[in-house]
Amino acid sequence: MLSSQKPLVEKLLTPLVKPLAGINPNVLTLLGSIPSLLFFVFMIHHWFLAAIIAFTGNLFDMLDGMIARKYQKVTAFGGFLDSTFDRISDFLMITAFAFAGIVSWNIAAPVLLFSFLISYTRSRGELANPSVSFAVGMIERTERLI
Repeated sequence: MLSSQKPLVEKLLTPLVKPLAGINPNVLTLLGSIPSLLFFVFMIHHWFLAAIIAFTGNLFDMLDGMIARKYQKVTAFGGFLDSTFDRISDFLMITAFAFAGIVSWNIAAPVLLFSFLISYTRSRGELANPSVSFAVGMIERTERLI
């Protein structure tokens, strides 16, 4: 759903790509996890305005992939690293609400499970049948984060 807006968002982020061209996309992947970590810390301390600001920093998670594609730096390891850190970020952002006492673990745990399960089944499906695109669906990462 919201992934249909990805070209527009990438167009808006394009001016940031050129100055970062010399940076290894894997370094950007690691740096891209900082907003999620900050979101987690701010949420558990009930600093909600700071948490919202940190959450918007997740837009920069797209930069690593944009740079990798634009400057032919795409690697299997980079894809693995990005996917792994996306799961870590998902964990931090979902569990922040339970650790902060905003929602019960009875809600956070299933949301976390289904978030991971959606990513896992898509990945396994693409490995099992590379000729079929699994890049469809209503609940992609952007929607899960929201």
